[in-house]
Amino acid sequence: MIHQRKYMSIVVLVCVIGTSLSFANDRSLCADTKNGYRLHYPSDWTVQQFPDSEDLVKADISRDDETGLQVRVYTDITSNLNTFLEGYVPDFDKQMRSQWGGEMIILEQRYTTFDQQRGFIISFDFKREDGARYFFKQYLISRDNKVYVIQCGTPFDLRSINETLFDSIAESFELL
Repeated sequence: MIHQRKYMSIVVLVCVIGTSLSFANDRSLCADTKNGYRLHYPSDWTVQQFPDSEDLVKADISRDDETGLQVRVYTDITSNLNTFLEGYVPDFDKQMRSQWGGEMIILEQRYTTFDQQRGFIISFDFKREDGARYFFKQYLISRDNKVYVIQCGTPFDLRSINETLFDSIAESFELL
C-alpha cells in the first residue's frame, strides 16, 4: 500500500511538470490592442477573440468543452480593487449557483502583482447540484479604471494538472 502511494505521487508530479514544460516550449499569443493586454496560452488550445464586443468577455481560450479560460475586462471602475472585490466575489458565487445550483467554497484568496500592477487571486471548489464538481481560479488585475479578469475552470479531478498551467498563463499576462 505504501508503494502504491509513492508511485501515484510520482505519476502526478510527472504530469504536472510535463504540462508546464510543454506550455513553455509550445505556446501561442493572444493579443488585444484595443483592450490593452496580451497573454500566452498552449498552442494546442483554441482561441476566440471579441475585442469589439460590448460584453465583458474579450477572449475565450479552451482546451476542450470543460477546461479553459475567459479574459474579461470591466471598464469604468471608479472604486479601488478592494471595493470591486466586495461586489465581484459574491456576484460570481450568485451567478454560478443560480445557473447550476450547488455550493461554492473559496479555497484561496490573496493579493499579488501582475505585470507590476496590483492584483488578486481567488480559487473556488464548486459542487454543482447535479453532482459535477469544478475548480475555478481567477486572476484579477487592476489598472487605471479597468479590472482585467482571467477566469479559468476545469473539472475538479483535473485540478492538479491544470492549476499549474493556469498559473503559467496568468504569469504571461501583460498590459499594453
